[in-house]
Amino acid sequence: MLAAAFSGVVCVTLGHPLDCVKVYQQTSAAASAAGPPGALAAARMMLETTGPSAFVRGMGPPLLSAVLMNTIMFVGFAEARRIMPVSMQDSTAGALMAGALSGVLTSYISTPFDWLKIQAQVVNQPCFALPHLAIQTSG
Repeated sequence: MLAAAFSGVVCVTLGHPLDCVKVYQQTSAAASAAGPPGALAAARMMLETTGPSAFVRGMGPPLLSAVLMNTIMFVGFAEARRIMPVSMQDSTAGALMAGALSGVLTSYISTPFDWLKIQAQVVNQPCFALPHLAIQTSG
């Protein structure tokens, strides 16, 4: 489980700044006027307008969810293979079924955490305030 947690932290730490650039490209005012800016142009705009913190905004939920998701994925996969009939445990079909089950399990974690991450990047609110804000605005 420690390896799953560590791999999730490394993955988020390396990939989240790029995800912030992608979200900026999709939601910036420049995207609506003349199409989305390129990745380098978007990164430059983010750095000029918000500073380096723009690249880590909303990183909390993905860090937490990556640790949870990787742990659930590894444990779910191992347990699914364990309860399978012995004839399927080492087969491709068995691996496919175990992987599908672990994917379904992780989706229950990833969906709410992804929503929090995107809202933190777009709305520019702290992550802990977002569930309350969602209830206020959406009912």
